[in-house]
Amino acid sequence: MSWPFRQPVSLEEFPNYLEVVEHPIDLSIIQKRLENLEYQRLKDFTRDMSRLFENARLFYPRDSNVYQCADTLEKIFEHSLAEVRAEIDARINGRKVSESQTIDSSLDIDTDQLIDVNLDVDPTMFLL
Repeated sequence: MSWPFRQPVSLEEFPNYLEVVEHPIDLSIIQKRLENLEYQRLKDFTRDMSRLFENARLFYPRDSNVYQCADTLEKIFEHSLAEVRAEIDARINGRKVSESQTIDSSLDIDTDQLIDVNLDVDPTMFLL
């Protein structure tokens, strides 16, 4: 599902991409930013992920595979993000996340899986 976003869009294949998309981004860029600890806040990371999905919807037709992958991956990302935020809130407030706050296990996916890397990233590091 993340295959269209793992590398930059091919400008040979889509020469007009930069005319349509002002701020291109892909998962390899996001991965490097994570590895280099460039995200100071969770919102910086989520902004880049949102831009990834927005760019796909801006450039590709609604009925394309890439557009559909963007929609599906964004839904998974939003569910995972809600779970991460609940865990962060629980840590800050010193309480355990209840079962009613957890996400359906079929949508349970680590942030690392969303960006297709094997990093052990503690989401609280983005709260500086």
